[in-house]
Amino acid sequence: RFEGAIGLFILLNAMSIGIDASYVEGDASKPAWTAAAEILFTIFFVVEWTLRVMAFSWVWIVQQPLNFFDTFVVWSGVAVSLFMTPFGVDAGAVRRFNTIRVIRLAR
Repeated sequence: RFEGAIGLFILLNAMSIGIDASYVEGDASKPAWTAAAEILFTIFFVVEWTLRVMAFSWVWIVQQPLNFFDTFVVWSGVAVSLFMTPFGVDAGAVRRFNTIRVIRLAR
């Protein structure tokens, strides 16, 4: 059930990223909810990552390559949402990298 719920959130996040990506940066017609959704999904994935580390210990991160990948994607999302975007740093490349979050469904 937990994995299914995570999979659903990953799909919803992918749809949100797709909608966000269909707008040019700075486009006034871009829905305001896309920025809020990015922050909410980031928080959700940090909580999920924290629960996994609490359940399986820090060793979980290096047990499988996908776990290390999850760690990198989650924390790069934190960097974009909480540090780069608010301070006006161009996060385009990192933001594009985060679109591959969908690969997490392979788990």
